[in-house]
Amino acid sequence: MSRTAARRLLLGLALAAAGYLLAANLFLNTPLGEWAVNRRPERVRLAWDSAWSLWPGHVAMRGLEVGGRQRRVQWWVGVESGRARLDLPRLLRRELRLAGVRAEGVRSRTVWRRDDGKPSPPRRPGRRRPWRVTLDGIEIAGLRELRAGPLRIEGNGSAAGSLRFVAGRQVEARLERLALRGGPLRA
Repeated sequence: MSRTAARRLLLGLALAAAGYLLAANLFLNTPLGEWAVNRRPERVRLAWDSAWSLWPGHVAMRGLEVGGRQRRVQWWVGVESGRARLDLPRLLRRELRLAGVRAEGVRSRTVWRRDDGKPSPPRRPGRRRPWRVTLDGIEIAGLRELRAGPLRIEGNGSAAGSLRFVAGRQVEARLERLALRGGPLRA
């Protein structure tokens, strides 16, 4: 390879890296990012104070809040800071796959609502495939609060596990480890 070709290759790689850094960080830190991920905020809403990516597929955030509402359950998770590896190509197939999820300062609330007795509306045929979400290798340090209905656990704990769900259809959570220290349990 000639020197000119090597320089062009290096310049191309440097421009691609700079383009990624600019595009990803603009997406994460302008209203465009929240608009893109909150297309149906009445069901699921994501918000964050700041986020950045220094390498393709690696994302870090501060002040992350995720909440959702379905017919019988309302939930919310707050994370002071976190990072994960995002499988970018799977986004094209309506899959959000995060691996190596690390979270600090986590609070979670789940409230079950009474059934109003009305049947669920039928699914419309021909709709796009629902989003699939997979979070593997979750490690939580600084687990501050867990609320589930009338139960409330506070303190400083840690947890590990995984989470998979298909929007509006299926949820699977696997808790591999849970340690709670120094907090009250209230009912």
